[in-house]
Amino acid sequence: MNVKKFSKIFCNSLALFLLLNVNITNALEKNIQLGDANSDGVIDNNDAQLVLKYAADNSIEINKEAADVNQDGKIDSFDASLILRYVSGYDIEFGNVSSESECLLGDVNADKKVNNEDVELLNKYLASEEVLIDLVAADMNKDDKVNILDLSILRNLLADQSKNQQNIKLGDVNSDGVIDNNDAQLVLKYVADNSVEINKEAADVNQDGKIDSFDVALILRYVSGYDVEFGNVSSESECLLGDVNADKKINNEDVELLNKYLAGEEVLIDLVAADMNKDGKLDILDLSMLRQLLTNNFFIEDHDSGIKIQLNDNEENNLNLKVTTLEKNKIPSKIVEMSAKYIAYDISLKNPNGIDVQPNSKVKVSIPIPVDFDKTKLLVYRIEDDGTLTKFNVIVNGENAEFEVDHFSNYVLIETNVKNPQTLDSNNNLFIIISIICCGFILVKILRLNNVLKSK
Repeated sequence: MNVKKFSKIFCNSLALFLLLNVNITNALEKNIQLGDANSDGVIDNNDAQLVLKYAADNSIEINKEAADVNQDGKIDSFDASLILRYVSGYDIEFGNVSSESECLLGDVNADKKVNNEDVELLNKYLASEEVLIDLVAADMNKDDKVNILDLSILRNLLADQSKNQQNIKLGDVNSDGVIDNNDAQLVLKYVADNSVEINKEAADVNQDGKIDSFDVALILRYVSGYDVEFGNVSSESECLLGDVNADKKINNEDVELLNKYLAGEEVLIDLVAADMNKDGKLDILDLSMLRQLLTNNFFIEDHDSGIKIQLNDNEENNLNLKVTTLEKNKIPSKIVEMSAKYIAYDISLKNPNGIDVQPNSKVKVSIPIPVDFDKTKLLVYRIEDDGTLTKFNVIVNGENAEFEVDHFSNYVLIETNVKNPQTLDSNNNLFIIISIICCGFILVKILRLNNVLKSK
């Protein structure tokens, strides 16, 4: 092999090697998960703690590429702070993150609130206890070091906030001394486009550092009589999903109000309660789910008998349906004479205290039709207290007989034109007796006639 040919092969091989090396390096870099300093596949407080220790004295082994989350070529307390905030739910995207990124000064534990817990944690850190803190947020005077001066500034900040809060009436957004729907409406407008001037300190009723739809919902519920205390209110606080107008009921008024809101009308609604699928936005799907909820909610069923009642939206909440089959001795003889096929129920509606209640208007009752009944010959009768019968026309819907009532009592579903065997037996016996009497009368007449003929 000559030198020229060898050189060519060597150069090609070297070029191929370098190309493969670059590709492998790039592949490895792509597999690095920024923030996962211990390479366990999870970004959590353990990673933040490791980066904090490494930044302090380089005494531990970490994944340096993953630890440099802001990609500035160095691993420092800012990387630890970014990881801690990411884990705590701040809106953080690793990469070229500016030092001016989202940070609540004084939020030492990165829980998005500044309170006495931050003071206690910073105190422990300054006492050399091994605690995890956001060093950037703890540097109150921004002199790149955390010391007793920062602790003092943080305490003063909280003291000032406490004084201000005493003078601020949470929820009184327009500062008129009253918390009402006007305040909720103002916050709703502010959340939508920041187009109105409001008392921001009073508007942040849940004290989470931001003004959003949840603040609107809390003010609206407070005004409507919900048991709401402003302050550190959890997003899981009392809420009746679907109660769009916050009146503690779910009915057609909520459907109409949500419909108006989606049509662009300026109406006041509980945005949190209206978000039926909890996806953080209101649309036609939420309206559809609310309508479906109403349809399901206003049906009460007795599972033993299968009887259902469809209530109107103005009925009392939490009603219970009670159904028992009537004993034969309680069924009027008129029913027995009318048909051999019948089924009778005592239907009642009770409130949570077990007291009988009657509907405010007509309600639909649905009774399962027995399999041996002719669906074309059905009638329903109500047995009145004096034993008389009131007839109701029946609509057959699948396997159910439906009718409307305004009063709950004893009801009987019958198949008409089915003679009762007992009634037939009674009629036959009467016919036989009459026939015997007639035959006896005829026999007597014949005997008398025969005697008369003999005497002649």
